[in-house]
Amino acid sequence: MRPTSALRTALIACGICTTLGLGALDTSATARTSTDAPPDSQPKQYLIILDVSGSMSWNVDGEGTVSNIDYQCEWDAPRDLRYKDGCSGPNSFWRVENERRIYLAKQMVSNLIDVMRPEDRMEIIAFSSGRGYSGNTTIAPASGWESDHDALKASLLTVGSYNANPYITNGGSANTFGISKAQDALAVAPTTTPEGATYRTVVMLVADGPANIFANGTANTARDICPSLTASQAQNTATCQIGYSETYKMDRPITQLISAAAQLKQTYAVDLYTVTMTNKTEDMGMVDVASTPAMAYRYTSPDMLAQIAASYP
Repeated sequence: MRPTSALRTALIACGICTTLGLGALDTSATARTSTDAPPDSQPKQYLIILDVSGSMSWNVDGEGTVSNIDYQCEWDAPRDLRYKDGCSGPNSFWRVENERRIYLAKQMVSNLIDVMRPEDRMEIIAFSSGRGYSGNTTIAPASGWESDHDALKASLLTVGSYNANPYITNGGSANTFGISKAQDALAVAPTTTPEGATYRTVVMLVADGPANIFANGTANTARDICPSLTASQAQNTATCQIGYSETYKMDRPITQLISAAAQLKQTYAVDLYTVTMTNKTEDMGMVDVASTPAMAYRYTSPDMLAQIAASYP
């Protein structure tokens, strides 16, 4: 997956080149065990940066359900349904729970937990604006890095939940805050196991739409660059979220995200992967966030993160 020519040009120009319930994730068809990993490989610490904004309640086609009617909620996605402007996660979650982006994303992470060995560990950073999270992020488990599978899965299930439902989300796409929190986590993370083996750090950003929250915490409705679109449409359109804003005197959210990711990669020896949870053809800077273009994926399978883990020597 590579950026569209329009996005690449803009980046260069700006200087940056079932039934609702609380049941556990259904991973029976795809679960693996830790014995699948090579026995002598380097211990891993997985830092998952998980989008829990409102649009993660839609399906991968950007469709949601409002008052029992299915709509296209994502403005510029391929469209089979009538478009509805202003969908919000809690009021437009897709009617089929196990097809929601947040369900699929949590299933992916759960399958990754299944292949973790005793010496591996994980921390999850969930991000969304407007949820009351400190710095628009929350950590799971609350105690930080964890190796116990059951503890990780319990934390994964509840993180980002809205109204106590693990598969309904809410808020804006504060991607940059997730990356910034990852830098904070890595700054204090031990680099070796208690036995002295050096961790290999793998960072995985799982998100669905363009970053649309400025680094100061305000939403970018892009009235300066996309005045013909509604605020909701502009927030879901990548070209409205890149470059420098003369109006706000700062880079727009996608450009800020790419800058934050560049700083993380420069400061820490990490492998940074991205998984985009949407079928939109528009690139949203995720290729530029990843360590290499080959490490930027679009969601196709709940096994994706586990397969990435299995590819390591």
